[in-house]
Amino acid sequence: MTRTRILCAAAAAFLGSAAALAQDAECPAPPANDAIDFGDRVPVTVATRDGEATFATLIADTVEEQGRGVRVRGALLRDDAMLFVFDDYRPHYFFMRNTCISLDILYLTPEGRVASIGRNAVPYSEMLVPSPGPVTGVLEIAGGRAEELGILPGDYVVHPHFQPKTANADAPEGDDAASETDGG
Repeated sequence: MTRTRILCAAAAAFLGSAAALAQDAECPAPPANDAIDFGDRVPVTVATRDGEATFATLIADTVEEQGRGVRVRGALLRDDAMLFVFDDYRPHYFFMRNTCISLDILYLTPEGRVASIGRNAVPYSEMLVPSPGPVTGVLEIAGGRAEELGILPGDYVVHPHFQPKTANADAPEGDDAASETDGG
């Protein structure tokens, strides 16, 4: 094994251990004035090549809700999710600065197609998890769930915000500036 491969393997093992430790660590409670009422959970379905997976989902459709995300939660159950609904169509990126649990971050096109997946985003990391291009939504699920369920780019998220593309429909126009969302 070459020195580079050994170093890469050691780095991967360290990052995996750090993610596991951060996932197992007790998450601090958010300040009392940091609470947001996201409303009731709604069912959001991901249609994969092998079937469907439905999540009990909180919707973050305001800037304030999107800034808080799941970082206010100490855990995300296997079938829970948070859907970020954006009013714009442009590149977005997330990071995990204040999020104490690992997440899979699914970037979604206007049609609800999964454009990319940031898998097992590391808790408390400031490393950017960018979309592959313009998107209008993000579905966050527990870290590792996308792999468990066989969710891949090209699969679809079913929710009224996303409109299946028709033969004559074009993607919405938008600027190319990226937006930043504080994680989870």
